[in-house]
Amino acid sequence: MIVCATRGGEASLAAQDYAIKLAQDTNQELVFLCVTDTHVLAGTSDTRPHDIAHDLTRMSEFILCIAEDRARDAGLENVRWVCHLGNAREEIQRFVTDSGASVLVLGRPALEGDEQRFSYGELESFARYLESELDLKVYFVEPTADDLTPSDDRLTSNDSVSTEDSVSPVENDD
Repeated sequence: MIVCATRGGEASLAAQDYAIKLAQDTNQELVFLCVTDTHVLAGTSDTRPHDIAHDLTRMSEFILCIAEDRARDAGLENVRWVCHLGNAREEIQRFVTDSGASVLVLGRPALEGDEQRFSYGELESFARYLESELDLKVYFVEPTADDLTPSDDRLTSNDSVSTEDSVSPVENDD
C-alpha cells in the first residue's frame, strides 16, 4: 500500500501526482491521508473550538475528495482517503504502522519559513525515523516550475525513483 500524506498545497499536489504515478506503475492501493491538527485551537480565545475543528475536518475531507478524484481520473480504481484528527507525526506513524503500508509519499516544503506543518529538517528527521523503525520506504516530492504533473521519467519500470531533483528518497547517513 502507498500512503500519500497530503494537505492540499503545492507540495501536496506534486506528492499526489507522484503517488498516483507510483500506484499506476506498481498496481498498489493508494491511500491519501490528511491529518487535521486541532491542538492549535487550544491556545485560541475563540469559544467554539469544537465548531472550528469540525470545519477544519470538513475542509480536509474536501481536499481528500479532490485528491481521490484526481487519482480516479488518472485511471486508478484502488484508491481511498482517510482523515485523522491529532498530531501529524503521531497520526502518520500510527496509520502507516496499522495499515502495513510499504511506501509513504510526502510533499517536501518548497520554502523554509513558509507556513507549514514541518520544516525541511524536521520532515527529513521524521522520515528517517520512520524508515529505520518500520519496513517503509519514504519519498519526498517537491513542486517543480512545471504544472506540477509528474513527468513519465520520474519512475522507471522497476518502480525505482529517478535521480531527478524533484523526487528523492530519504537517505540514511548510517
